[in-house]
Amino acid sequence: MTICTATTAQNYVPDLPDTAPIPITSQSIPWLHYKVLQRPLDLDGHGFIEEEYFISGNANVYNWGPADGSVLDVLYSDAPYTTRFLSRRPANPADFSGNVYVGVMNPARSYDLNIFFAYMAERTTLMGVGIEAVPMYNITADRLQFHNPGRGNGHVLTFGDTRVYVAGDTEAIPEMLALQHIDVAFIPINLPYTITVEQAAEAVRTFQPTIVYPYHHRGTDVDVFEQLVGDRSEVRQRNWYP
Repeated sequence: MTICTATTAQNYVPDLPDTAPIPITSQSIPWLHYKVLQRPLDLDGHGFIEEEYFISGNANVYNWGPADGSVLDVLYSDAPYTTRFLSRRPANPADFSGNVYVGVMNPARSYDLNIFFAYMAERTTLMGVGIEAVPMYNITADRLQFHNPGRGNGHVLTFGDTRVYVAGDTEAIPEMLALQHIDVAFIPINLPYTITVEQAAEAVRTFQPTIVYPYHHRGTDVDVFEQLVGDRSEVRQRNWYP
């Protein structure tokens, strides 16, 4: 799926795809069509249009190689494919800002699920709770296969004057270390998917949340984490794995 923002920061007119979009009929609409979502999107009211395209070509099919990332195994080379993408863009090309957001149709539930469109806004409010998106990703070479940049987000939730950071599955990335005024933080500590005890403790000592809950830590000695954090933050351990 490709989504383009509508802010007119630049006077830039993009080239539209050469191929024609798939026609919308009474019997055929785009997958995840904005009008029939559980919460329909007001694209019309914001001057956007939605189009679905088929694209074809040839590409390699890869398998994960060694953990150090030194080799990327090619299972099949130059394999033909046909896939589709969903475009949501300003109806007037002159309104296109030049910013493009790309998200995969996530098949985790055995069908394509457009989960990223809902997470793209940096800040929003739901039922009086402020929601601010914070990136989550791996930065160590042999962990990029788990959470590559752009895959998802952590969040800062604001309840009145209380700011709660839920990191998601991430390493100690710059966006985490730059956080300020965090009252409660949930930090994952689990290899190979997130970070080591030492990295997690150093991150907490850097952005200094008032209270921190280690989670996603099955098999990790969180007592060591608490010792390394010291008096910078109050570490509260919970039995997540009874």
